[in-house]
Amino acid sequence: MGFAQGYTRRVIAYDTKANKFVKCTNMKERRMHHAATVINNKLYVTGGRFLNVHDVIEDSDCFECYDPKTDVWTSKGSLPYKLFDHGSLSLICVSNRPNPP
Repeated sequence: MGFAQGYTRRVIAYDTKANKFVKCTNMKERRMHHAATVINNKLYVTGGRFLNVHDVIEDSDCFECYDPKTDVWTSKGSLPYKLFDHGSLSLICVSNRPNPP
């Protein structure tokens, strides 16, 4: 599935097998300018920006995980810094040894 996000808590996923969009559970924190990556079939979303109760844009140190099998978002704590307009990627150990670390 592919995920689409904007300045929202709402998340939709594109189901490639059914060729349609499906609604997922809302994120815990509404945000924009965040980063996302997939590790072990879970979506991890970090940082971003949000509007506080006074309609002022604030940076976020939020770290959330979405599990599409259970349709549940969980908090993974806080980032060490507030981040926005950053990138995320999955790292895989590449080695020519038979049992990489």
